[in-house]
Amino acid sequence: MSSRRVLYRAEVLLSNNVDAHVQDMLKPLNFFQFILFFPKYTIRDGYITPNSLIRNIWSATGAFVFISICVFRILTMNKIAVYDTFTTMLLISKYFDVALYCIGFIVNTYVNIAYSNVNVLLYLKLQTIKTFIPRNNEIMKNVKWYSVILIIVLFCGTLAMFSFFHLSFSYFNIFDLTTDLAVFSFDLNLVYACSVLNFLAQSLDELNKEIWRLGNAKVTVCKDGSKPDWNGINLTYINVLDAYNYFKEAFRLLIFFHTFKTLTHMFIYIQSIIELCKKFYPGDDYDAITVGAVVGVWFFRNITLQCLVGVSCQNFYSATSNTESICAVQVGSIVSDEHKLFLKAVRRLNNVVFYKWSMYGMFIVDATLPRRLIELIATYTVVFLQFAFK
Repeated sequence: MSSRRVLYRAEVLLSNNVDAHVQDMLKPLNFFQFILFFPKYTIRDGYITPNSLIRNIWSATGAFVFISICVFRILTMNKIAVYDTFTTMLLISKYFDVALYCIGFIVNTYVNIAYSNVNVLLYLKLQTIKTFIPRNNEIMKNVKWYSVILIIVLFCGTLAMFSFFHLSFSYFNIFDLTTDLAVFSFDLNLVYACSVLNFLAQSLDELNKEIWRLGNAKVTVCKDGSKPDWNGINLTYINVLDAYNYFKEAFRLLIFFHTFKTLTHMFIYIQSIIELCKKFYPGDDYDAITVGAVVGVWFFRNITLQCLVGVSCQNFYSATSNTESICAVQVGSIVSDEHKLFLKAVRRLNNVVFYKWSMYGMFIVDATLPRRLIELIATYTVVFLQFAFK
């Protein structure tokens, strides 16, 4: 992609001015990204630029602080009495958590520094799309409240699970609380991804309605006396696909890490719960029930996030498929040369530019991804149980 050549350029261009409505749509996400030390770009004086050196140092400092807290937790874990009751596998899981979270903070920092220019290009594409789409203000308002509700639910859920776990064991540690809240940044990446995808999918749905109306009614002159702007519709569709490609580049590593974290966490904690059940069987142990409840809720939370990303991707895939279907129907009722060129362009773009989002060739992100993850976890759970109780 050509953006690689200007990956670290941060000059203010006239074309980089910020639209107030788009800024308002993404403001909740950008606010939490900043306070968690992982801003994606800089907006100042009405212009958007890639992160400056100071912002990059801010991100690196945040990652260093969070990693230091994680390491401190491991070094002082043997002094915390509650961990004396944990099984070997559960203790191993705590070390694994620290290693995984440290990798996550490094990934967040790397992506937000290395792909800051791509995030700016994505932002500008969203602005360009917004200017041509009918009902754009309503779409942006829906996306904003969608992200706000998700952020509130996830943040409150994180605090609730932390409180339940630590109150159950009559134990509180400010470093554990800081780490748990910092890990919220991993979930925030998925909320951001869902918001962008929902905006693109809803915008494309509105564009499809316009294509259907103009093509099927064989409109040659609009009510204001002008001709249908097929070139503008074509350019908007190209911008949607460009924004989708920028999105894939900026979020691929973040979504891959969250999926990897969800799977590995479940494998480790399922084995831990099995060990707890074996240790206290046939009695009912409160520790096993507590850990099992926390793991179950955490798994449901992560899978729900994966579902939201998969459904958002599937909605966008469906919208692009609908565009091609509408164009196929209208081939027999072409109203102008511009209309004919547009129909050909859509089919060519869908064959050459558009393809489903692949995670480094390992799996495709779509509506079936959560089901595949659950199937994989269920299979390994059966294997763990066979080895545990053979």
